[in-house]
Amino acid sequence: GAGHFSAMICMFWGEFTNPFHNGYYIFKNILSLDIYQSSQLLSTLQYVNNGLFALTYVPIRAAIGPVYFAHVSYDLVAN
Repeated sequence: GAGHFSAMICMFWGEFTNPFHNGYYIFKNILSLDIYQSSQLLSTLQYVNNGLFALTYVPIRAAIGPVYFAHVSYDLVAN
């Protein structure tokens, strides 16, 4: 009965961090090109993006996610 709701919540939390994760790879690839390596603006944007990625990834995927999965698993087994 409630599997679809649990899956949607898991996808929501995963997608919440996804823009910063994509930004991480975009900046990594852009700054590997010779013509953009000296760009101070791109380096600053990469620094900000990496900070936001760390601030969202760690709490959501390392703290909230496991607790939520444990709760859902217990609820499925107990009921």
